[in-house]
Amino acid sequence: MNLPRNIQVAMKLEDMAQLLEQQGANPFRISAYRQAARSVESLATSLDEILRKDGITGFTALPGIGTGIANAISEILSTGHWGRLERLRGELDPLQVFRTVPGIGGELAQR
Repeated sequence: MNLPRNIQVAMKLEDMAQLLEQQGANPFRISAYRQAARSVESLATSLDEILRKDGITGFTALPGIGTGIANAISEILSTGHWGRLERLRGELDPLQVFRTVPGIGGELAQR
């Protein structure tokens, strides 16, 4: 069953695997994200329903999903974004990134 939110999450997990692969990351880590993507994509139940009923522990009960990936799924469902993936992609607003550096305010970040 292709549930749109599940597909969205699976795509983000696969994107993470691809980015890690391009960076030469540990193959087991890459494989973990790919396995989690397949697991999420093949679910007959929506991730939203699992989160509502069982919380994050409902995700860790799924095949190939550990605590870290379960937290990532929860973040994606709650916010529509995954900060870690966006940082790897470089999608964060550059001004926002500069503002997080101590001593750099809005004006300097703008320059």
